[in-house]
Amino acid sequence: MSKKKDSMLKMICVLTITCIVAGVCLSFTYTKTKGAIANAELAATLISVEKVLPPFDGKPEEKKVIVGGKEKVYYIGRKDGAVVGIATASSTLGYGGTLNILVGVNAKGAITGIVLLQHQETPGLGSKAGGDDFLKQFKGSRLKSRDDTLRVKQDGGIIDAVTAATISSRAVAKAATNTLHLFLKHKDEIL
Repeated sequence: MSKKKDSMLKMICVLTITCIVAGVCLSFTYTKTKGAIANAELAATLISVEKVLPPFDGKPEEKKVIVGGKEKVYYIGRKDGAVVGIATASSTLGYGGTLNILVGVNAKGAITGIVLLQHQETPGLGSKAGGDDFLKQFKGSRLKSRDDTLRVKQDGGIIDAVTAATISSRAVAKAATNTLHLFLKHKDEIL
């Protein structure tokens, strides 16, 4: 019986030491790589901002605005000192999970571009909602009123949904609509 207790105690000690060493290694790795990861994420975001906004000078201004109690980041592009547009991320639920897009909007409230940042949609079907042929339909779209929404044709709108991916197409339209609503509501704060 005493041998079993000793054996069990040794296993617990070895397991505890292994967990502590692994935790320290993970902590060290995280500390050393978090800056590089943040820089890579920022670089990827800035590339996407360039895709959704009209040409602008230099680097876009990053502005944080409190919206509904949460901080929202807007990237403001300027050309010769004048605002050419803002870009911000928007999320909604698609068919397979959360769908994140970056939406560019000009100062008049029209969409200048959309990029799909992240999704969990079905490969080959819902993932096509991130394709250029689908997303370019949104360019120039704006809301006629604060109650207006962007909709796919099946719902009475003007956007052609991706075949066999209507839910994903609706999700992109909803996320774009949410961005336009927030822009219209907080335009003075953002610009």
